[in-house]
Amino acid sequence: MQPTGPTQCVTLTWSAATAVQAMMLAAGRPGLAVRIQAEPGGRSGLRYQVSLDERQRSGDLIQRCLGIDVLIDATSAPLLEGAVLNHSVGGFNIDNHHARG
Repeated sequence: MQPTGPTQCVTLTWSAATAVQAMMLAAGRPGLAVRIQAEPGGRSGLRYQVSLDERQRSGDLIQRCLGIDVLIDATSAPLLEGAVLNHSVGGFNIDNHHARG
């Protein structure tokens, strides 16, 4: 996949990139991309979904971060601009200045 879009929308930490690579290997599909979606809701004002995806959809922003292809739909892109995807013992978490408290 070729990166699209003028800016780096989401940054992955090393721990997030390593977790995504482990998910790909566990699925037996090392060439997949990670899709990150955001929508209004949840306690912080935004709800997130992180999943593996094999296809680019029309309007997706595609970026490459630490060797991982990241897919973000056009609706989520403005909500995720400047966000950081991290991974810890509890799973993925997103540090996002667009979310409240």
